Amino acid sequence: LTCATTSVNLTASSNGTITWNGYSAGVNPIAVTAPGKYYVTAKATNGCTTTDSVTVQQNISPAANVQASNNGPLTCTKTTVQITGSSTSSDVTYKWSGPSNYTATTAQANVTTAGTYTLVVTNTQNGCTATTNTPVTQNITPPANIQASNDGPLTCQKTNVIITGTSSTNGTTFRWTGPNNFVANTASAIVTTSGTYTLSVTNPDNGCVATTNTPVISNTTLPTAVILPPATNPDPLSVDLLSAQSVSNANYQWSLVSSDNSWLILDGAQTATVLYQSGNPDISGIFTLQVTDKSNGCQNTATYTLNTVSAALQQTAASLEYNAYPNPFTDELSITFKSPVNGKISVEIYSNMQGNRESLLFNEYVKAGEVHKLTYRSISLPAGLHYCVIRANGKVYTKKLILIR
Repeated sequence: LTCATTSVNLTASSNGTITWNGYSAGVNPIAVTAPGKYYVTAKATNGCTTTDSVTVQQNISPAANVQASNNGPLTCTKTTVQITGSSTSSDVTYKWSGPSNYTATTAQANVTTAGTYTLVVTNTQNGCTATTNTPVTQNITPPANIQASNDGPLTCQKTNVIITGTSSTNGTTFRWTGPNNFVANTASAIVTTSGTYTLSVTNPDNGCVATTNTPVISNTTLPTAVILPPATNPDPLSVDLLSAQSVSNANYQWSLVSSDNSWLILDGAQTATVLYQSGNPDISGIFTLQVTDKSNGCQNTATYTLNTVSAALQQTAASLEYNAYPNPFTDELSITFKSPVNGKISVEIYSNMQGNRESLLFNEYVKAGEVHKLTYRSISLPAGLHYCVIRANGKVYTKKLILIR
């Protein structure tokens, strides 16, 4: 008897009546399932009997020292594990079963799924089996709490930005990739180009990788630098204003050069509007404006050239003599004029050249050669640029006035 053969037939041969011990007379052969010694008696017609026996052996020894093992665990870098079965018995066969209907009929096999793998080892001499198992574990935990950050943005003043990666898992390795084939294998790195930088963090225990990114932005927009052209060229050695287009959150810096150094900046060199004294006749003044954006340090520059009224034009226009002083002024302004001919003269103060008249100071007939002096008190005028407009003999004469509070 074996694990494969669980029943055997016993057959006796005789001319007489056969009786197996424990069985009815005439039952032959008999099927037995237990090992041991079985007796049989044959009885002849004359009453004589003969007895015999047969011994039934049993072999149900399983395969000896059956073992199952694996070289796991499965990880992100080790995606296949070898399971191994063994036995000290010869003439055995192996059969594996496991997760997802896995089967194999070799002592060694490769698996890719975690779980318990059962090994059945069969003794081919008797069909007896021995069973064991091996658990294949899996470690695919990524690095914990990874973060990527930077101390940007990039600006005209700050041309380098530090990107930084962190993880709460000990022993992790870091790898950065970014624009223009940027690569770094450190937790922190210096970059000079805007764009998205991707951080890959590797768990040293299992090779698993977690990724995140940080966007490095760039703020290098130049501020607007525009010098607003004045309505007219200044008279020689007069005081006037020159303005820039207003820019929010910006610093201004004016500079002024002329061939004979007769042009001068009087005030406001670091404001949007500069107060200057024009130079000698026929001499140009070159204004340079540098605008700096406070938020990013970026600078832009504009230049503008002003020319004084030529001496020849001044002589042509000298038909009316007039002056306004002091200029700039604070509270009180004196205006003088002398007409070369008899006629009506008006003197007005305007806040701008679009017709906003502040005051009519004089509007009378005068005689040729008479000198007239007017006094104007600027009680209600705001600080800034104003105009004295004199109308005489069909002509209009304009004088820019600077009121300082």
